[in-house]
Amino acid sequence: MPRKHRIKYSDLVDIPRLQALMENFSQVLGIANAVIDIDGTIIVQAGWQDACSQFHRAHAESGRRCVASDTSLANSMMEGSNYAVYRCHNGLIDTAAPIYVEGQHVASVFTGQFLNEAPDLTFFRQQAQRFGYDEARYLASIARLPILKSEQVEAATRLYAQLAGMLADDGMSQRKLTRASEKLSHLNKSLEHTVTERTQALTTANDVLAGREAMLQQILDTSSVAIFLVDKTGRITQANQRMAEMFRRPLAELLGSEYVSLIEPAEREIGRERMRALLSSAIPSVDLDRLYCRADGTQFWGNLTGKRFRDANGQENGLIGVIANINERKIAEEALRANEAKLRSLYELSPLGISLVDMAGRFLEFNAAFCRICGYDEAELRALDYWALTPREFLEDEARQLDSLNTIGSYGPYEKEYIRKDGSRIPLRLNGVLVPGEDGKKYIWSIVEDISERRKAEGKIQELAFFDQLTGLPNRTLLLDRLRQVMNAGTRSGAYGALLLIDLDNFKTLNDTHGHDMGDLLLKQVALRLIQCVRPEDTVARLGGDEFVVMQANLGSIDDVALASVKALGEKILATLNQPYQLNDEICLSSPSIGATLFRGQRAALDDLLKQADLAMYRAKDGGRNALRFFDPALQTAVVKRAEVEAGLRRGLERQQFALHYQAQVVGNGRVTGAEALIRWIHPERGMVSPAEFIPIAEHSGLILPLGQWVLETACRQLATWAGQPKLQHITLAVNVSARQFRQPDFVQQVLDTLQRTGACPERLKLELTESLLVDNVQDVIEKMVALKARGVGFSLDDFGTGYSSLAYLKRMPLDQLKIDQSFVRDVLSDPNDAAIARTVVALAHNLGLGVIAEGVETAEQQAFLASAGCHAYQGYVFSKPLPIEGFEAFARGEGKG
Repeated sequence: MPRKHRIKYSDLVDIPRLQALMENFSQVLGIANAVIDIDGTIIVQAGWQDACSQFHRAHAESGRRCVASDTSLANSMMEGSNYAVYRCHNGLIDTAAPIYVEGQHVASVFTGQFLNEAPDLTFFRQQAQRFGYDEARYLASIARLPILKSEQVEAATRLYAQLAGMLADDGMSQRKLTRASEKLSHLNKSLEHTVTERTQALTTANDVLAGREAMLQQILDTSSVAIFLVDKTGRITQANQRMAEMFRRPLAELLGSEYVSLIEPAEREIGRERMRALLSSAIPSVDLDRLYCRADGTQFWGNLTGKRFRDANGQENGLIGVIANINERKIAEEALRANEAKLRSLYELSPLGISLVDMAGRFLEFNAAFCRICGYDEAELRALDYWALTPREFLEDEARQLDSLNTIGSYGPYEKEYIRKDGSRIPLRLNGVLVPGEDGKKYIWSIVEDISERRKAEGKIQELAFFDQLTGLPNRTLLLDRLRQVMNAGTRSGAYGALLLIDLDNFKTLNDTHGHDMGDLLLKQVALRLIQCVRPEDTVARLGGDEFVVMQANLGSIDDVALASVKALGEKILATLNQPYQLNDEICLSSPSIGATLFRGQRAALDDLLKQADLAMYRAKDGGRNALRFFDPALQTAVVKRAEVEAGLRRGLERQQFALHYQAQVVGNGRVTGAEALIRWIHPERGMVSPAEFIPIAEHSGLILPLGQWVLETACRQLATWAGQPKLQHITLAVNVSARQFRQPDFVQQVLDTLQRTGACPERLKLELTESLLVDNVQDVIEKMVALKARGVGFSLDDFGTGYSSLAYLKRMPLDQLKIDQSFVRDVLSDPNDAAIARTVVALAHNLGLGVIAEGVETAEQQAFLASAGCHAYQGYVFSKPLPIEGFEAFARGEGKG
């Protein structure tokens, strides 16, 4: 089968007119649109929104999310639906409708970049943070997006789907209609002239009759229209070949048949009456459209022209008729009528108000939505004019819009208000175009959109963007904006400003014991008290949780005076917030910890000022809470150093700067039974970094999680390697697990996956837990231990005696071993208390059926004491220090020193 020729839609339409149409639709509906060729070429486009053009599509990652959304939308449309509605991955609503011409999908009408409800600012704020947008500008662009209700989305989507059908039908049909009409007119005129000329020639030139008849027959047979003669009885006496083809009947069968038998049965009697009238000279001729029937039962529309026929003697012997096939024209006309009906339905059902006024402003036509928006019924509106609805303050704007209308033929979109029937005002968005009437006068079509909900949404967005919803105080965004202004002013004036960061002491305890509702009541009262403490020009803001900020401006240029002013305010806040709070039926007490920092001009960055106040606040908390502390640069130095170590840790993980050292665990006089895996950071510049320096920072930053997983993975791979070495396959390997690592919900699965992935024997792995793990959610700890114990993993309780162990918990935990902390072992020979504790731990382990091992054993005398107490497993320098893998393996095989 030959491949069907692909229709190029841009060849079928008038591009400038299509562009104008799409711009009008974009202006009327207030949303973006485009017509896109099936190859992806944009034929026309209008109304793109800033949220997409300046943010979503301008950023590489969010741009890819746009492409993925477009692909999903196109796939939905290609499945045969009249249209598709889709929420893109960047949070906006998109729709599309296909344009089909002769069964081919040649293009699509796209629209979108709007919302169907007030924007979820949390989502868009997170999106701004994710992709690095300017949050304020991005939220502003989101605020400008059109918001359509679900019924508006439905109506707009159906409008574009119907527009797609209209664009396909109208573009193709109009061109076919024009070609058919021109061709038919030309043929009719040519043929009528030829037939008339030849008929007259037959009556006056008998001597050339045979030749003329032959010529005429050739002309008739090559004609694109059917030509025939009927006698006075209505039977066909002559016809051309085209008529036989048109009716799909042999020519011999047509001759002698009754003409009216070719007409559609329901119209045959009417056809017979017209033929009689023509034969009797009651009418001079006929020119009409008629439905005909073919021999195979199919039907088609034909245009019949007929008149009386005279012979060579001038006698009327019947009729001559011409039938042109106008089936395509009729289909096009029917499509036009259907489209007109669709447009009328859209007009009546549109949620947007549509009106037609003359140049004097009198309402001539309007839809139901327009009446609903204005509050008037049809009769009342016809008695009014446009100016009766327009408040006086908009008259100047209206004059400018009329100038635009007269200059470029359109106005808007612009926003104004109407005065409704009840006297209330309604905010609107208007667009209009100037159109000529059939009477030669000019008229204005206007589209009116009720934007009341959008105005409310904009107000809500403003509130959400800059104010805390619980207390009504400025939020972080507004605080930073005001802080920036104060810093700029300070640069010019030299005046000091101050930030006070206020954190409520033990607020979590209040929430946990009394509930979040009581916590919210306290936060509201704190906000009110803070406002009462400050001057009108100061700012009180809530950062979130129980953190508040007071910003002072214009404290003068003398540092001592400014410092005294801040101190006085801090003490006032302390006294005010320490007063009892009436929370419903309860009296509650709360105190604040306050950190303060002074600034002048732009010597420090905005975030640095907040960090300084934060450091000072934590200093107040560390000092016992309920206090005011000022920023100390030494704190900043410690924080910077800590940040450097944290950054180095991240790089170290990426660049594989870590290694494991192994310290032997022995029994008796030195037989190696196991080892403890100890992490070492081999820094390219600093050399070996002590775990005491980087482990606490890893815990605080969360890096302990990937670091701990790396240790577990490396240790398990080492166990799998030792399993193939007869002298080392008996060794158990202890791995320290941090509390944060153990509390992960999927910790058990992580360990099991690691064992399976590395091939390590679970019975050779021993996890060392610290007593700090037992502070919170002991039941969860026990359940995880039981699950791993069931798979063969062992457990040792590290640093026993230094933490918070409860004997009740100890009895329930599936432990294998207790580890005596080195702080007790160190002075076991000189401190009776340490000696007693060591003996007690050994006795407790024996009573519970657990093994016991002492760490930090550095002398033979310490070992002898522990052995006498019943402890026969040791770890310490007296046997071996922590060694790299090669040194440890040699020591464990008896081939090297520890």
